[in-house]
Amino acid sequence: DTPVNEEIVHLTLLQNKNPKSILILGGGLGGVLKEVLKYKIDEIDYVELDPIIIKLAEKYVSQPVDSRLKIYATDGRLFINTTKKKYDVILINLPDPTTALLNRFYTYEFFAKCKGLLKKGGVFSIHLSTSESYMGTELRELNASIYKTLNEVFPVTTVIASNYNYFYASNLKNVLSVDRIEFLSRWQGRRIKTFYFQPFVMRFILS
Repeated sequence: DTPVNEEIVHLTLLQNKNPKSILILGGGLGGVLKEVLKYKIDEIDYVELDPIIIKLAEKYVSQPVDSRLKIYATDGRLFINTTKKKYDVILINLPDPTTALLNRFYTYEFFAKCKGLLKKGGVFSIHLSTSESYMGTELRELNASIYKTLNEVFPVTTVIASNYNYFYASNLKNVLSVDRIEFLSRWQGRRIKTFYFQPFVMRFILS
């Protein structure tokens, strides 16, 4: 899903003025990694729980071969709990917390661990399902719960609503932005080619 992949990646990386080290948990083999590698970054660590998914992607989906990319077939929580590395951006690209396996990535404790792995001024990103027209009680409570939990952990949190509700948090204030002019300025400076994610799309999302 090229439009969604581009939106997930570029809205997130535009929150950081100069991203160099990226950690992605889940959902990268369908195009997300390809989009991240368009940036002038130093390294991407990608964590995928199921090694069979990695093998299937290598066989059926064209995957980027890049010295900056390292793929880890391991549990995301285990990786977060054991790595000593620091990142400019941590992007959680997982489904909504609908199972015990997924719920572990939407907790106060997990968010706090991720905060500890961010460099100064780093950005944490996670997204949840939403609706443009109507959000029922369960969807509202889920989104509100995650927003409030992030605010307990990080000094600043913001949300951008589009195909998903994109939650961004940072360990420093004055890092995150939802300003269209600022976003367009950063985007134009990076000169990245995309299929869907264009200035007019950005203006619509941030309206």
